Amino acid sequence: MKYAHNINKREDAPVEPPHGFIKNNTPSFFQRNNMQGYQNMNTEKTIFSFWEPKGNMTPYLELCRKTWERNLPDYEIIFLDYSNLGLYLPEGAYDMNILRKLTLMMQKDAVMVAVLKEHGGIFMDADTLVTGDLAPLLRMLSHTEVVMFSAHMAFVAAQPGSYLLTLWYKKIQQKLNFLKEEKDGAPQFQQWDFIGNSSLADVMDEMIGTLGFFHRIPKNISDKFVSAYMKITHNENLLTPRLKELINRLGSSLARRKREFYFRHVFKHHLTMLDRLEYGFIPEALYFKSKRMMPEEKYRKFWFDKNIEIKDSLRSNQSLIGLHHSWTPEWYKELSEKEVLENDFLLSRTLKHILGLRL
Repeated sequence: MKYAHNINKREDAPVEPPHGFIKNNTPSFFQRNNMQGYQNMNTEKTIFSFWEPKGNMTPYLELCRKTWERNLPDYEIIFLDYSNLGLYLPEGAYDMNILRKLTLMMQKDAVMVAVLKEHGGIFMDADTLVTGDLAPLLRMLSHTEVVMFSAHMAFVAAQPGSYLLTLWYKKIQQKLNFLKEEKDGAPQFQQWDFIGNSSLADVMDEMIGTLGFFHRIPKNISDKFVSAYMKITHNENLLTPRLKELINRLGSSLARRKREFYFRHVFKHHLTMLDRLEYGFIPEALYFKSKRMMPEEKYRKFWFDKNIEIKDSLRSNQSLIGLHHSWTPEWYKELSEKEVLENDFLLSRTLKHILGLRL
C-alpha cells in the first residue's frame, strides 16, 4: 500500500509517502463548524488526557495531575471522558460500543490519536509527572508533526492534521471494525498494544516499505528465530518459556531499532522520537541498567523503595516522568492523597518534592 501527499483523498486511493515536511492547513472540526467557545482554543498550550469513569481517579494520580497545574499554570488542561468526548471528536469517529469493551489503556490510545489528529496539542497519560517547562519539547513541532519519547504513548505532542496521525487513526478504525465483525470480540488480538503501539508500528512499517523491498521490516521476526533455533537443536523441550520470552524481546528490539533509524533519518519530519533516557523520562531505566531485569521489575523496585535517593528520580534535561499505572501495586492505588504523601517510598518523596511540600 502506498501513501498520498494529500491526506484528504479517499481512503482507497493509491498513495505515496511525502519525504518532506507537510503542514496541514485544513481547519479543525470546530473551526469548520464554527462552534462557539472552541475557536480560540490555544492548542499549543492545551493538554488533553483521558480517564474513566469520570470523577473516580485514583488518589496518587490526582497528585500527578497537581504537578501539571503547579508547573504548567499557563496551560489549559482538559480531562476527557465519555461525557464530554463528543465535544472534541466528529460524530462517528469510532464505534464507541466496541471501544468501550477494550481496556482503559487501549481506549485512551484510540482517543489520543483521534483528538490530536483533530486539534493538535499535547496528550498525556494521567500517570505522568510534570517536573519542568514543556516549551523545549513543543518547539520541536516547528520542524516535525509529532513528538514522543521513543514509542511511549504517555506523552505525545502533535500538529493538527498530522499525516502520521491520520494514517494511525485509520489503522485504529480498521481494527475496531475488525473487532465488530468478530462474534467473540477476537480476544486473541486484544494484546495491551493492540490499538496504540501495534497500530503505530504497522503504520511505520508501511511507510518504510514504500522505500522498496530491501527496506521492509519482516513480520513475525521472533517466529523466524524460533524456527531457526528448532532446526539447530531439534529439541522443543530446550525452548523454555524464559527463552521464548527472550527471543520475543530480541525480535521486537530489532524491529523497533530499525523503525527508529528510519524515522530519525528518513521520516523525521513526520515523527520525532526522543531518547527516553536522555530526557529522564524513565528514571528507573537509568538507575537499573541490567538488561536481565524486566521493565516491570525495575519500575516496582525503583519507585517503591525507601532508600533510593530523590536525585535518582529527578534528572537534568527532564520535563516529564512517565509512570506506569498498571504496574503500580494495588495497595498503593488504595492510599488516600494524604497517605501517599505521608509514606517514604521514592514515588511519594518525588511527588512531595515536585509539589513543593516539605520532605
